[in-house]
Amino acid sequence: MARTKKELIEKALFAALKERKKISGDHYKPFCLFDFIEKQDVQLKFTDISSLEGIYSKEPGPLILLNSLRPHGRQYFNCAHEYGHHVFEHGIELDEIIDSNSHFDPEEFLVDTFAGFLLMPKSAIRRAFNIRNIRFDEFNPVEFYKIASNIGVGYQTILFHLFRSLRLIEKSLYKKLSSVKVQEIKKEILGQSFPGELIYVDENWEGRPIDIQVNDILAIEGSYKIECNNVKRIDEVNGISIYKGVNTGIGRIRLQMQDKVHFLRVSRHQYVGINKYKHLETEI
Repeated sequence: MARTKKELIEKALFAALKERKKISGDHYKPFCLFDFIEKQDVQLKFTDISSLEGIYSKEPGPLILLNSLRPHGRQYFNCAHEYGHHVFEHGIELDEIIDSNSHFDPEEFLVDTFAGFLLMPKSAIRRAFNIRNIRFDEFNPVEFYKIASNIGVGYQTILFHLFRSLRLIEKSLYKKLSSVKVQEIKKEILGQSFPGELIYVDENWEGRPIDIQVNDILAIEGSYKIECNNVKRIDEVNGISIYKGVNTGIGRIRLQMQDKVHFLRVSRHQYVGINKYKHLETEI
């Protein structure tokens, strides 16, 4: 049994890489965690219990329950965390909002570390930076935000993982980048403040569908074609097209420069229910 943090990290890394090998196609690219988990016969549901982060239940189940009130990136990481409980065959785990200064819990440390490596292994991170010609020593918050959007995690989450787990950015740069508020990045992209969710789709988006909720904002870079009526164009800022999610359902975005087609899936705002019904077309 792993006892030290080093042993727990090694155990988490090995398990995460083993899970990523189950992904069809290129396992070094971003992937849809929610779809992947359902393929592992784990039921995924969303609820609106304000104090809850997530629940994993082995029996009956297996079942993962997530809080629909959390930001997208937080939901995604919490989901990977709860899936870690499944991978390591833990029992019923209830994760609520807790004091960050609470005592060290090896089991929680293990699944948190697993979540980071599952979503952001070094191979996937290096690829994401390389295809965008971004260096790890550059101070460019918007570019880091783009990569976080493609992976599905929050801006601060990817920074912490790059610094603490992968050691790909120096402490000085980490502090400088993490001092930039997400609201400031959104304002730079949109030209105005926006309190809601902003998903940035650049021409190098790959590996997973573009998932948003009604009222979320979608920033699309480059030449593209929208093949659905689930989003509405509302603005253009510095050559970036700005859309808003307006109807639930599934459509497509065709990025013309590289002839890439991505599914665009829109769900209800703060959807409550079973994940596989999340994008059913309904009138809002």
